[in-house]
Amino acid sequence: MKYSIILWLFGCWSLSATAQQTPPPKSIHDQLAAIQKIMAQAAQDSSAASIAAIKLLPQLNPDNVLLTTPGNDNSINAYLDGFFRLRSIAGTATAFDSGLTMRLKYVLYNVQSDRVRWAYYQQVVARSITENTDNETIGNVKEDLALMVPPKQRIKYDSLLNIWNSLRQGQPIPALALSDDNGGRLDLAAPGHQMWVIQTYAPNDTASMQAYRSFCSLAQRFAGDSTYTFVGLNLQGGPAPASPLKQYHLTAKELVAFRRLYALSGNTRTMVIRNGYFQMATMPAVPEEGLVMLLKLSLNMHYPVAQHEE
Repeated sequence: MKYSIILWLFGCWSLSATAQQTPPPKSIHDQLAAIQKIMAQAAQDSSAASIAAIKLLPQLNPDNVLLTTPGNDNSINAYLDGFFRLRSIAGTATAFDSGLTMRLKYVLYNVQSDRVRWAYYQQVVARSITENTDNETIGNVKEDLALMVPPKQRIKYDSLLNIWNSLRQGQPIPALALSDDNGGRLDLAAPGHQMWVIQTYAPNDTASMQAYRSFCSLAQRFAGDSTYTFVGLNLQGGPAPASPLKQYHLTAKELVAFRRLYALSGNTRTMVIRNGYFQMATMPAVPEEGLVMLLKLSLNMHYPVAQHEE
């Protein structure tokens, strides 16, 4: 009996000591906060930031299940970009840290989660569009996919790349009509000169609702301009949030087609359409002032170009 008690006490002490020696892993939220803190510190004290980055890097996991939550694209992108920034601060950066295309290749070939891969791919292409390098990015990645990715997986990614390649500024949009609560239909492919600014969201998705509220704030900046019509597209069904924007939804069957045609893996996407063409296939993640400027500039884009020139 004495020996049993002693062994039990020893076991409890061992577990307690192990728990004290091995702190629990940080949550995604805590890791993101730590990443931001280190990046801010790097400008003031590069040596201290480097030491902190070296300690934090082993805890970062691009395959963390929390990064695969639908609608969590902003966290995915911030997490992966933070990972690459920390590698540079820690002095362990390699070739794939040096540019968007190389980072994308690293994610495609080293991250197992399709959701994380696709979210980061969309971010890279969205950035590239503003630099007019999207074709080069896609071409480079497809060449590497042909060499490094197994055939079955390559077919899947080749399909996704082709979808995104067709969803570019100046390209015709996939035909799909949206419905409102009164049975009205909005055919986005119909010709016209109205600028449709569309935000997709899901009421139960915290990240997409945050983006939707920012979208509503942007809409207020154009409240007196009839050229732009801001529309909310509910991808989840059920009651829409109270807002001054016109609300539309899709049937279950249409929703499947919408996600496929628009290469939508999460619940958040902002697009600008006129005359059945993308003026912007996706809005970049920039401050509101930048979005206002982009929307005003989009008036001068006049897609399709051939039709405008005639």
